[in-house]
Amino acid sequence: MSIVVKRNLFIMRKNYWINIIFMVFSVPLWTVTSNPLGSLNLTIPLMTYTSVYIIEQLEDFHKYDCILNSLPIGRYDIVKAKFVSMLMIYVINTALTLITHCVYSFIGITEFITGEMFILGLSLSFLLSMVYGAASIALISKYGYEKVKLFGIIIMIIIMSTIGIPLYFLSGNSSILLISLLFAIFGITVYIISFKSTQKIYMQKEF
Repeated sequence: MSIVVKRNLFIMRKNYWINIIFMVFSVPLWTVTSNPLGSLNLTIPLMTYTSVYIIEQLEDFHKYDCILNSLPIGRYDIVKAKFVSMLMIYVINTALTLITHCVYSFIGITEFITGEMFILGLSLSFLLSMVYGAASIALISKYGYEKVKLFGIIIMIIIMSTIGIPLYFLSGNSSILLISLLFAIFGITVYIISFKSTQKIYMQKEF
């Protein structure tokens, strides 16, 4: 399994230059548009989305699943490696975004996100990243990369263009911490269900 994880992270090495450039421009942009939480709940899921889809695109193009299944490695380990890689990518994206946000805040370009809204932003970014990452892996395993690609882009655009609406109403809400906890629980649920679904699909799939 560790070989597959290392391979996925190796693929992302080149893509992270694109992610870093995206962060440099996107983090201050959200402040300009009066959406400081965008650096968390928009930037992180977007980077997770593109990272997962690049890996799945290359696997589809090179038929990497067929190669893996010709090696002495169990299908459960292959699926587990996909989800471990996705989770590691999310953690890396979160760390890079927080560092970028802090640097911009220290030099006065953006404002620090403090208190409950910071927790809300992180929990929502986790939920969206699991939807774009974990759920996408399950859907691609079921229907194939090409069929899911357009659907994923449409869903991403819809969510990204409307995410500011619930955040506006949640601002100043006394139940922000409870809502944040629910977002985190929903994210974990999406991750587990997606993992179990992908495992079932992968076990029955012919290569």
